[in-house]
Amino acid sequence: MDPDELYFVSYKDFVKNNPNFVGIEKELREIRYEHFEEKRKDKIRIAKEERKVLLENPALSLESKMGSTIKFNTSIHAQESQLSKREDSTALKMEQDRLEKIKRKQVMIIY
Repeated sequence: MDPDELYFVSYKDFVKNNPNFVGIEKELREIRYEHFEEKRKDKIRIAKEERKVLLENPALSLESKMGSTIKFNTSIHAQESQLSKREDSTALKMEQDRLEKIKRKQVMIIY
């Protein structure tokens, strides 16, 4: 996990730093920002949980550097993998719902 991924990024900076947002509706940009922010918060939660484990069990960080590092990395990787799958399905569902809402609005405007 890259520590830079844990820093807060405002919506304005998020949009400014993503040039591929040109031409994308504001509502979709907001969905992507919300997904980004949820993922960032989950990474913070995972980091805090791992820190708590290390503080409660100092032997984990000191005993066998290779063994504990592998266990630690495996634990983080497994949690991030589960988190990613859950986020992908949730974000996809949210984006589909909002796209449907936009389509309904467009149909209403046409008729």
